[in-house]
Amino acid sequence: MITLAQAQNFTRDKLWLGVVDNLREDNLLEMMVFDNTAALSGGSTLNYVYNVMKVRSTAAFRAINSEYTASEASTDTKTVQLKILGGSYKIDRVIRKHVKGIEEQEAFQLREKIKAIKRGYAKCFIAGDTSTDDKQFDGVDKLMAANMKLDNNIDLSTAALITSNYTALTDAFRDMQAQMDGAPSAFFCSPEGYALIQKIADRAAGFTITKDNFGKETFYFNGTVFVPLGDVTGSEYNVIPTDAATGKTAFYPIRIGEDGVHGICPDDNSAGIAVYPINTAETSAVNEGGCEMVTAIAVKSTRAVGKISVKIKDVTSGGSSQTGGGNEDSETT
Repeated sequence: MITLAQAQNFTRDKLWLGVVDNLREDNLLEMMVFDNTAALSGGSTLNYVYNVMKVRSTAAFRAINSEYTASEASTDTKTVQLKILGGSYKIDRVIRKHVKGIEEQEAFQLREKIKAIKRGYAKCFIAGDTSTDDKQFDGVDKLMAANMKLDNNIDLSTAALITSNYTALTDAFRDMQAQMDGAPSAFFCSPEGYALIQKIADRAAGFTITKDNFGKETFYFNGTVFVPLGDVTGSEYNVIPTDAATGKTAFYPIRIGEDGVHGICPDDNSAGIAVYPINTAETSAVNEGGCEMVTAIAVKSTRAVGKISVKIKDVTSGGSSQTGGGNEDSETT
């Protein structure tokens, strides 16, 4: 297993280190651990095979001179194919040669490509589905067990309903934590869901709030941090939507770890991240650079991830469940 922070210890390449520093600014990628054992398994695909517990072993008492009744644990074998997430950019050689500040232009293009990778990873981590796009990997929404989805029709779509009903959501958080096989690493949510937590924390006990040196607040419930992903509903960069028909969004408590939910990468110490800077020695008219990440996720315990749905938008009185699109400055991943 390797984290992005640990991967940085294995190289002195300043460009690669800068890319990983940028990726680590994303809360999801910073807390993710990657099993770096995936290898080519014939042909041209990187596969990762793991087992999910199906039936647990049992223990019993026995009488003297009697035998145990044999029982064995059993597992389901899962195979995941790693996918390639990234992109490229091009700069004309005339611009490279004659326009001042070309180094800054390439740095800008690379920085924006890294932002796109962070958005793409977060979106696929939650909602990836190989049945609709075989170039992506399956996310937790598809891989989680049906009995780990909780929808008690909690309505927190107005200020009055938040005041009267917020305990239904905090109760649901505790109910889901009781079903999980360990404390979740985070409650992942949308920016709109995160705003709801802020409103509830203004009314309720049980939340812990910390501030960094710049006054930015971080919210915890029962010791678990809330992490917003993506942009608001209706934005191109939305990760966890608010449903237009029901006004519902979701919170995902997820336990990240070797025996829970973790990332997968090839069998080296790069965490699957590669950078391809522009080669200034090329004689072609247009020079190309890029960045990519070879990755997927594994859910090794069906009780390591849950989903709690809650209504946060009023869709019965002409209210819209979508807020305006965001931009790079409002990005929260």
